[in-house]
Amino acid sequence: MNFKKLLYRILKKDFINLDLMLCFTYLPSDDGNGFQAAEANYLLTNIERSANYTLCKQMTTGIKYPDYPTAKTNKRFKRSLRRYLRLFPNVKNRFFRVDLDKKYNVKLAYGLFANAIYPYLKFFEENKIPFMFTLYPGGGFSLNNPLSDSRLRELFSSPMFKKVIVTMPITKKYLLENNFCSEDKIEYIYGGVPQNKEFKNKLKYQKDKSTFDVCFVAHKYTSIGEDKGFDVVVDVARRLIKSNKDIHFHFVGPWENILDVSDISSENLHFYGLQKPQFFVDFYSKMDIMLSPNRFQMINLGNFDGFPLGIEGAFAGVYLMCADPLNMKPETPLHNGKGFEVINHNPQEICDKILSKMKNLDELYSDSLEQQKLAQTVFGTDGQLYKRLEIIKREINI
Repeated sequence: MNFKKLLYRILKKDFINLDLMLCFTYLPSDDGNGFQAAEANYLLTNIERSANYTLCKQMTTGIKYPDYPTAKTNKRFKRSLRRYLRLFPNVKNRFFRVDLDKKYNVKLAYGLFANAIYPYLKFFEENKIPFMFTLYPGGGFSLNNPLSDSRLRELFSSPMFKKVIVTMPITKKYLLENNFCSEDKIEYIYGGVPQNKEFKNKLKYQKDKSTFDVCFVAHKYTSIGEDKGFDVVVDVARRLIKSNKDIHFHFVGPWENILDVSDISSENLHFYGLQKPQFFVDFYSKMDIMLSPNRFQMINLGNFDGFPLGIEGAFAGVYLMCADPLNMKPETPLHNGKGFEVINHNPQEICDKILSKMKNLDELYSDSLEQQKLAQTVFGTDGQLYKRLEIIKREINI
């Protein structure tokens, strides 16, 4: 074999050729949870020359926040990958860590969240990789926050930046009013990708079950979950259970022992901890109302949630009661539906709304069904994943 052929083989082996590089930093996860897995697996399945590349540790040097779990050690990455592939064997050989010693020939890179895509920026520019990302609320994106704004400007000013998908009208408005990027660089797809779209027929209070069930489903990011309104929900539970033993409250997430609930009947409180997607198929079929009294900028300056929280509950036919601190409801496709309403942070007013729903069960379940049909259209595969796929394919082919 002559030198030219040998050199070609060496270079070919060390050259990664892809149409799409997914940069989902938190995948593979140990348990496969989350909407990130749903989106990644869909894209990997529908774009043949694609793979997911998580960060290597060198790429997070100097970035103190957030903690990138899959960048820590190769051993942890391999452990997570083994567990992930047990759940999703169809995406075998599609998950890797970035190797800075290799060269990459990639038509397009795509990631989620500002904080998650930011550590890749130098890598994109050095390898001449065009990139786009979805700018969800949170994940390093806050309103009028100096650190968030600084990172966004770096991303948007890069010669390799191509497109950003925004999920809330307030996000698009913020980018345009502050001259982060031009409108032709922005794609708008309202909402997000549910981690689980399976559901069962609803069980109804006084017909299929003897309890009226209220749930609170959230991750914990602050000391007592004040950003998600956990303290408000506990106060609501305290008031309602005292007067009506049929009402039960269900908490999914790391909420046990966060607040003192010793004065509330333990038979009416249920704590489940963190759960995998399949858990919610049965869980939501038993729930009547989901509470989300979230608050604005409790984690950091300008931090906000999308609206409404609890889209998977709505997808399964659960009536939503959500706070709307930034008045986003009028601009959402769900604003005409009857199966959710805006609440404030006054526990007694929330109690009154719940008791009113208990007295009008036919209306509650009729409204929940109407909202469920609307939510399945807005958050279904065609409304979310297919739209993202089409945008990404278009950018690949440019």
